Amino acid sequence: LIKNEVLFSGIIFTLGVVSALLLVVFKGKSSIITVLLCALLTGCMHGVNLMLVCTVPVYFKKYGNVSFVSGLLNFCTYVGSAIAIYGFARVSEGFGWNITLIVWSVIALAGGLVCLTISKEWDKFCK
Repeated sequence: LIKNEVLFSGIIFTLGVVSALLLVVFKGKSSIITVLLCALLTGCMHGVNLMLVCTVPVYFKKYGNVSFVSGLLNFCTYVGSAIAIYGFARVSEGFGWNITLIVWSVIALAGGLVCLTISKEWDKFCK
């Protein structure tokens, strides 16, 4: 289907943006829709993580850097998670859930734009 992991990650990020923005719209209106959108958003971010952490390092085999790239990506994932735990808690306590959901949307949008912007270069690199 889509053989460019970075492009696919950009698409998944975009779906995450839509999910987070829909959460703003449906927050407090339907618990079923809220739970489904939360699950979709969580699944999108998990999918992007798995796509990048599990597939990207393989392309560095010919340079002998698979372990380094894998470790670097995992390091970034864990540091980002640690920052997010405290950062999102502060944002939600200080500004409320609507702002938190908008921040999630902006972060997902930024990730999607980065992935979509570099997807052609990634395709060239892989060949």
